[in-house]
Amino acid sequence: MNNTEAMNVFLKLIGVAYRYYRIILCLDGAGWNTSTQVKLPENIQLLQLPPYSPELNPTEHIWDYLREQKKFNNHTFSSIDAVEKQLSKSLKVLNGEQEILKSMCQFPWIINPS
Repeated sequence: MNNTEAMNVFLKLIGVAYRYYRIILCLDGAGWNTSTQVKLPENIQLLQLPPYSPELNPTEHIWDYLREQKKFNNHTFSSIDAVEKQLSKSLKVLNGEQEILKSMCQFPWIINPS
């Protein structure tokens, strides 16, 4: 499976899991994010970030938070499965912390795009 195919699987899963929501996904300029082969579910809209702007990428703030919470700093994992397990566990906990997520990701330009 190539990156664009994986992106399509991800978009489909998110679209189904949150079918009653309107989702705006912020994406960087990676080729699989900008490919004409990307298939968007009806409830998802893509918002392209400007080049070289990691400070605007909500995902970067989530990674910073996870590292600050000592979820990944100075850890050695025995396998990629162990990394995925820790990431899944950490993201599930973070998903329950809505105010923290909002403070990291709810930028005015996302809420009220012009």
